[in-house]
Amino acid sequence: MIKKYLLTTAFIACLVNFSMAQVTPLFLEDFSNHTPGSNLTSLHNWSQCASGTNQLLIDGGNFDYPNSNNVLYDPNPLGNLQNAYYSIYFDSTMAGNGVGGYCNTFNAVSAGRIYLAFVYQDSTIHRANTTGDYFITLGSNWTSHAGRILVKYVNGDAVFGVRKATGTDVWGTNAYSKNSTHLLVMVYDIKPNTNDDVVRLYVDPALPGPEPMTPEAMAPVSDPDFVGSISNLYIRLNMSAAEAPSCFIDNILVDTTWENISAAPCMASFTSASTGLNATFTNTSTGSYHSFLFDYGDATGQSNVNTHTYAAAGTFNVCLTLYKDQTANNPCDTICQSITVTSIGINDVKNNFDASVIYQNEIPSLKIVSNNSTNVIKINLINALGQTVETIYNGSITAGERRFTPSVKTTSGLYFYQLVSDKGNKTLKAFFK
Repeated sequence: MIKKYLLTTAFIACLVNFSMAQVTPLFLEDFSNHTPGSNLTSLHNWSQCASGTNQLLIDGGNFDYPNSNNVLYDPNPLGNLQNAYYSIYFDSTMAGNGVGGYCNTFNAVSAGRIYLAFVYQDSTIHRANTTGDYFITLGSNWTSHAGRILVKYVNGDAVFGVRKATGTDVWGTNAYSKNSTHLLVMVYDIKPNTNDDVVRLYVDPALPGPEPMTPEAMAPVSDPDFVGSISNLYIRLNMSAAEAPSCFIDNILVDTTWENISAAPCMASFTSASTGLNATFTNTSTGSYHSFLFDYGDATGQSNVNTHTYAAAGTFNVCLTLYKDQTANNPCDTICQSITVTSIGINDVKNNFDASVIYQNEIPSLKIVSNNSTNVIKINLINALGQTVETIYNGSITAGERRFTPSVKTTSGLYFYQLVSDKGNKTLKAFFK
């Protein structure tokens, strides 16, 4: 994990709150319980999946990635804050066939986003090669790669890049000086269609905060997608000595959410408004989450739709749940609040529209004056026996005055104009001569 030596009480309290919201990542290697000089494969299920005579050893150094807000990237906030863990060292003098590659596995991901994050620091030894190559990947095994992180040196500075599956190497435009510590984050977004997966690389994202909008480098979306699920982390050292970096790697995290990287826990919140039986909910949640569902409190189930029409008036307990992934199986926060909806009749809403019967040339017409547009309204002419003589109108009412009269010839006597609308029902008497 990242080591912290002096922490204010406020920052510790913030970290505790973050820890409570965090879920277990797919994979975490903070090199705890390792001993400097020991083989990486001695603990934590690492295997030397690509052959080499020299072993990748644990180094005694440890590396922090702070930012201007003094918030540290900490993939394991539940660990001991005062414990000093270690790192691994890429020694370019041992590159080629001397070291090989190392693998570890985690639960397979076949849809949605998967992140690889770690702290990277160059040593004072830089190779002059400007071609570059990849040195750490996500995939299904050490020969099948979904996303690769690349590095090359230009005038003694490091430039980072990314590749999707077997596609094109894409390099960033920024150069990073040696002996500097960086947070590298690659995200592979697995989509259901062909050649539309998205692979991005972020360098030194602001913490805490949302996932950045602009990446350091992004592989062409049109490049071939990776086929299969992602379940393997591969650290590659069997490249040529001229292409190998000399660097330290610390605090490796593989996860399906930005939250464990950003130190910004998801916090659910929403506002609500209602008109009659119709309610609108606005999601104002913050932090990192991939999906959300509303439970409207009326036993109609959950939905990500932010509007809902209730069947009857009443007070309902509405809950919003945020999820760390797109499967709605991994919630990170829930908030509930009550909403009251009412069923409003025409007779009670004079400011929406008013209806009356007026007589012009001894013909009783129905006059409707509306201040606002109204949803569907049906106007029936009913005789004294309760039979529908004619449906005079069926549609919406715009603001203003409108008049309606029957189109069929009626005999003299008592009739009724019956109005049925989303605001309620109303019946008015009309005498035909």
